[in-house]
Amino acid sequence: MTRSIALIFCFFAENALSENQPSFFSFFATRDLSAKMVQQAKLWNNRHYRRGASCQCANFIGEVVTSSGGSKPKASSLARSWLEWGNRVSIAKNAIKPGDVIVTWRGSKNGNSGHILIYIGDGQCIHRPTRSKPVQVTKLSIYRSKILGVRRGY
Repeated sequence: MTRSIALIFCFFAENALSENQPSFFSFFATRDLSAKMVQQAKLWNNRHYRRGASCQCANFIGEVVTSSGGSKPKASSLARSWLEWGNRVSIAKNAIKPGDVIVTWRGSKNGNSGHILIYIGDGQCIHRPTRSKPVQVTKLSIYRSKILGVRRGY
C-alpha cells in the first residue's frame, strides 16, 4: 500500500516538473493561499484599513494577498486590474470558494468595475466598504447581481 502511494506521488511530481500546466502541487498551493487569504482578511474585521494615503478596497485586497504569500497585479489599486489576476472562476454560486476575489461594479451606468471583495465562505465576503467604515463581513447575496468576475489565486 505504501509503495503504491509513493509511486503515485512520484508520477505527479515528475509531471509537475516537466509540464507548464496546473499540477498536483499547484492544487495544494492554491488551497493554501486561499486559506491564508481568508485568515489574513479576517484579522482586519471591524478595523479601519489605511496604508499611507491609500484606503481603497483594492489596496486592502492587495495587502491581504501579499501578506498571505501571493502576488498582486501591477495596477493593484484599481479594481478592474483584479479581473486579470489569478485564474478565472465561474460566477455560479457553488463554484465560488473561500479565498476567491470577487470583482463587482458599484452601480455606474457603464458597468465598470469599482469594488472588490474576498469570499470567506458560508455566503459571506469581507471587504473595505468605504473610507469612513472599517473592514466588514457582508453577505455575498448583496453583490450577486453586480459581479463582473471571480478570480482565484495561483
